[in-house]
Amino acid sequence: MLQKNKFAFAVADVMAAVGALCAGLVAIAPELAAKLAGSIMHLVNIDPAMKITWGGFFLGLVQVWVYSFILAYVFAWIHNKYSEQAR
Repeated sequence: MLQKNKFAFAVADVMAAVGALCAGLVAIAPELAAKLAGSIMHLVNIDPAMKITWGGFFLGLVQVWVYSFILAYVFAWIHNKYSEQAR
């Protein structure tokens, strides 16, 4: 059985690190980042969104962490429900 909080914290930490790496890529190579993001998110024009500020970086990092924590917690809860039914 998964421990929901520990699992959710681990996933949220990993996703925050991925978000930080992504922001770094945008800051260092915005054109490459735009191509990569556009292919994943089916975007047409994201030029206005390509400017990275420290405030925007930290706000995005917090959002990624919170969303990841919630999704991982729900995933762990569902996983545990299925595990209980299998017994």
